Amino acid sequence: MDGSQKFKPTLKLSQVTALYIGAVLGSGILIIPGLVAEISGPASLIAWGLMVLVVLPMALTMGLLSAKYPNAGGVSHFVSKAFNNHIGSLVGWFF
Repeated sequence: MDGSQKFKPTLKLSQVTALYIGAVLGSGILIIPGLVAEISGPASLIAWGLMVLVVLPMALTMGLLSAKYPNAGGVSHFVSKAFNNHIGSLVGWFF
């Protein structure tokens, strides 16, 4: 994107946060609860509560970064801005 083009944001923070949570949880949200409940019983509810406490700040951070630095590069773009392009490219390959 060159300097003459202006990015038009179309997603709100709440939508980006929901998309990120969906990407982190993915289809595992359909399989994992049953497996965890079978193995650990009622303690699985505590594990899911702890997971929410960990995932929510990550999702909010990604949403805020996406709102402040809109780019299709996602995580690799943020890493490039924070460190350098080589590390950002490496993160991009991992994703």
